[in-house]
Amino acid sequence: MLRNQGVDIDVQTVNIVAGKFQWSTGFNITFLENELLELYDGLDRIGNTLIVGKPIQFWYTHQFLGVNPANGRALYADADNNPTYIVGESTLRYIGSGLPTSYGGLTNSFSYGPVSLEVFFQGQFGNLAGNQDQFNLENWGSGTGNLRTNQLDYWKTPGDVKTVGRPYEGGQAPGTSAINTFSTRFLSDGSYIRLKQVTLNYTMPSSAAAKIGMKGITAFVQGLNLTTFTKYQGQDPEVVGIVGLVSIGRYPNPRQFSAGVNLTF
Repeated sequence: MLRNQGVDIDVQTVNIVAGKFQWSTGFNITFLENELLELYDGLDRIGNTLIVGKPIQFWYTHQFLGVNPANGRALYADADNNPTYIVGESTLRYIGSGLPTSYGGLTNSFSYGPVSLEVFFQGQFGNLAGNQDQFNLENWGSGTGNLRTNQLDYWKTPGDVKTVGRPYEGGQAPGTSAINTFSTRFLSDGSYIRLKQVTLNYTMPSSAAAKIGMKGITAFVQGLNLTTFTKYQGQDPEVVGIVGLVSIGRYPNPRQFSAGVNLTF
């Protein structure tokens, strides 16, 4: 048995009407709670994918603690939250939800005579997102493929405080788990706020349009996906929200600019 519950809020306001100028706002937000309440035959879990009391999508993995400054090896939390080099079934733990706890949008519309401007922000909050591209491109020099340039700033001598550990051929230092063991190292906050759309319109007065045989003429310029505020380490947190928990090889939403004219005959 699965429970989905939440609250939707929608607010529409007219903020200013002053002569030819008008400013209005539309705001909506959804707060969502997802929880698995019950499994068949009284089970409390099915492997590490379904657990009673947890959301339907979550992260169950190893807790990465960083790079040991003494030797450049990856450290993880053991079952008692002590540092360890070796991970296994006993060190797996619930990390957090892959589902956002809220999402919504904000639109501001401005007009002055024949000119109007619409600005739309969207966002989601509260989810952890995985980055499989990071998994492939930040393997601490243990492979032969291309890597991100941040891998050049790696641990070299005792005392170095780095986020990239000592490279090992084959990807595994003696007495440790593999460098690319999936863990919280490849998770980040999937929350974001994005300036999704800005549209500027000019509508020709109907009397002027009628002189050239038109009922209406509106010219516009528009920009999409203009900027994003996020702590997500991958290319596009919105793409993660569409495809599931992890982004791998997914092209980000492109920044687009367009212009045109709408004619009404």
